[in-house]
Amino acid sequence: MLAVVAMLCVGSCVSDDPHHRLGEADGNVTGVDTTGTASSDTTGREGGSAGDTTHHSTDDPPATTFTLSIVAPRNYGYMGQTMQLAAEANQEAAVTWKSTDSRYASVNSEGLVAFKNVVADAQASIIASAQGVSDTVTLQNRCWRVAALTADGWAVANGSHQVSAGDTLTLTITTSDLNPIDDNGFNAGSCQWNANSRSVAKSQLIADSVAPSASNGWRATYVLGQSLPIGTAFTVIARLGQAAATISCVIVH
Repeated sequence: MLAVVAMLCVGSCVSDDPHHRLGEADGNVTGVDTTGTASSDTTGREGGSAGDTTHHSTDDPPATTFTLSIVAPRNYGYMGQTMQLAAEANQEAAVTWKSTDSRYASVNSEGLVAFKNVVADAQASIIASAQGVSDTVTLQNRCWRVAALTADGWAVANGSHQVSAGDTLTLTITTSDLNPIDDNGFNAGSCQWNANSRSVAKSQLIADSVAPSASNGWRATYVLGQSLPIGTAFTVIARLGQAAATISCVIVH
């Protein structure tokens, strides 16, 4: 009787599945790892999570260093002028602008510089900043004045420039050391000229004038009236932006 029970037990405990190994639960098809590797990680990295196929390279390029530089059309401007600066960067960035001395040159949020009225040449530095990086450009603000053409050349008269009725009066804008300004950096065509007198009407003062053109806006020519009385005083004003310079004249004969 005992022998029969033992035979029945053996028959029920042995699987018909030739691949079924001893100790497996029925229905478990995972199997025992026979490769000798404890993990099923296919990346070949020890300790990697199962199924992780992400490639981790040690040769990834470093992050790009942010660079910023100011581009200026020239390193000077004349009082009353404006100058547009540009900031070049290797990445998109919001740029802020400031001036080290707004008495001589100010700058707005778009990099537009305005050269202020000065009595002598001066300079200011303009700074552009973004993402903790800055660049600086130093700009000279050049002073200018109005001078009259005489037999000795261009000169600023001490007191009043002496002229005669009917004279052709040629005026120019010069540098502070009396060198005529004749370069494209002056924005010549934007200069405005005006002559006036407290004692006579402008129609009597000026018989004819040569309006400055885009190529010689730093110079103006007036033909004075023939009947101007001796002692008539008048002033010629040149304006550029918010800056101005004058010259005083008087009829002597």
